[in-house]
Amino acid sequence: MSIVEYGDARKLAMRDYRSHVSRGEYPFLPVLDDILNSITVAGESNLGLVDIPMDFIVGTRTAGRTNAFSSNFLPLLSEDSEFASKWSALSTAHLEEGIRDPIKVCEFLNRFYVVEGNKRVSVLKFFGAESIHAYVTRILPQRNDTRENKLYYEFVEFYRDTGINYIEFTKLGSFRLLLDEMGKQPGTLWTDEEKQDFSSAYHYFAKCFRSKVNRKLSITPGDGFLTCIKVYGYEKMKEATEEQINTMLSKLKEELVTTATENPVALSMQPVQEKKPGLTKIINNILPVAQPKLKVAFIYDKRPDVSTWIYGHEMGRMHLEEVLKDKVETTAFTYINTEELADKALGNIINQGYSTIFVTSPQLIDSCVRAAVDHPEVRILNCSLNTSYHSIRTYYSRIYEAKFLTGVAAGAMCEDGRIGYLADYPLYGTIASINAFALGARMVNPRAKIYLDWTCLKDKDPLELFRRENINYISGMDNIKPKAASREFGLYLLNEDTRENLMLPVWNWGVFYERLVRDILDGTWKAEEPEETSVSRKAINYWWGMSAGVIDVICSSKVPAATKRMVDIFKNGIITGFFAPLGGIITDQNGIQHDGGDGFSPEELIKMDWLADNIIGSIPEEWSLKDESVALVKVSGVKTPKLE
Repeated sequence: MSIVEYGDARKLAMRDYRSHVSRGEYPFLPVLDDILNSITVAGESNLGLVDIPMDFIVGTRTAGRTNAFSSNFLPLLSEDSEFASKWSALSTAHLEEGIRDPIKVCEFLNRFYVVEGNKRVSVLKFFGAESIHAYVTRILPQRNDTRENKLYYEFVEFYRDTGINYIEFTKLGSFRLLLDEMGKQPGTLWTDEEKQDFSSAYHYFAKCFRSKVNRKLSITPGDGFLTCIKVYGYEKMKEATEEQINTMLSKLKEELVTTATENPVALSMQPVQEKKPGLTKIINNILPVAQPKLKVAFIYDKRPDVSTWIYGHEMGRMHLEEVLKDKVETTAFTYINTEELADKALGNIINQGYSTIFVTSPQLIDSCVRAAVDHPEVRILNCSLNTSYHSIRTYYSRIYEAKFLTGVAAGAMCEDGRIGYLADYPLYGTIASINAFALGARMVNPRAKIYLDWTCLKDKDPLELFRRENINYISGMDNIKPKAASREFGLYLLNEDTRENLMLPVWNWGVFYERLVRDILDGTWKAEEPEETSVSRKAINYWWGMSAGVIDVICSSKVPAATKRMVDIFKNGIITGFFAPLGGIITDQNGIQHDGGDGFSPEELIKMDWLADNIIGSIPEEWSLKDESVALVKVSGVKTPKLE
């Protein structure tokens, strides 16, 4: 029988060989020695005896036997060759006793090249084995800035903690995100039980993934596993049955396509231009037909009277209800501040007939996605930035434009150029606001130095730095504190006993909500969606600014007239697009120059993770944050570069 099996294996090999030749591709196994000729090797390490996935064994170390196999590691030599006899004997041994002797391999970029044991690999590949024991020597490439190299070194760090080599991702940062979703810290060694639980959950999922998901999607089972964990949680994935996994994959079909999209986020920088009303709409305006009110829900994690952030959104909700009172019914639901509460609240709200839901807390985004995939007929929007979920939409404002203007005013009024800046959380877009303020101040005052501190740090008075440095001009929180006597908001002048408010950035959430809801009422909601295919989806993120009227600044009477005029000139330039607050060559704190040209791209602004060189301070790391800040920063926090 073994010679028959060799013949079957050879037929598969010849088919693979001819397929590669017809496409003008190399038809044999790749040779690691040839690959390393053009690679700078940083070093080697012995990993010992390791169980390695068969799918990741792709070639040979040397060219000695490479032509005996097709690219799928099946045999090409004739059935009357000595090679065929040895292969057949191994096949018989495998069927009767199993192949137990380890092979020897070299690992490079998490792919394995056989040093000893080519025929054993070939036989096991033919019989569909999942893994084999091997003595592994890892060959490390020198670090560089290529995506492949960065992905590999992220894997090496993950492997150091876990010993897991069978999961791979296509997106940078995925290994760290996986650990975050599992509640594990990098550098923590996994126990044998944790490794076993993960292996069981992953391989069970991977089997379903390969049979269920479109093979045209350029994502790995690891990408799909991470997507499911982000939405449903790791604990649920560990317990999921095959039927449950298949249901998850069906519900997350659109999200998986978005994961496979090269640039998955579509930023809406301006509202869609209003179209002239069609004949049907004109007739409806003349002879109006009674329509039920659109039920719009707002979900807050706190009450408006205790949170400046929620207070601003509540003012927006009230504006929406006032201007569209004949067409819209709104309700606010407060203290929905955990995923468990959010899951329950969203289900109840949808059952009550609300078809549009605004959730103002980024940390509840996974609950939003779970509700959206279960109820695709409901429009759910989360107030966050740089998220890649297709099932929901996200929204935020370009507050850095207003921060630039307050920086201009601060630089003009502060004679010694020493200015304080109090930031809240290191989230996407926040660093652009800090830099915009600093550059606005320096534009009118070359001596301007910005002293940066944060409200989210543990055991620290955020104003201590400013008192110690005798700083009087401070950019504080953007919103007025509800039911509080403090005037420490916006740009203000700090004297010994008094605070003088000078200028305030304004978030016009009412304008935002009115425009989005009008699009829904007018039937133009779909106009924002980019062209999509079966293998490409984009997540829509609204990121509007001054030109859309959702951001503005207010100057007090204490700001000199000449300074107001200068601010108005810059403001008009931003609105018309003539002037970009962040552009040109900017030097950061490490002396690195960043060329923004006529203006940094939206993606560069959102993910900005460096501070301009006239800023004194730093971006806080996760360990320094208050406990209540960590969850928010994990979801929407800018990822700061780590020293290698």
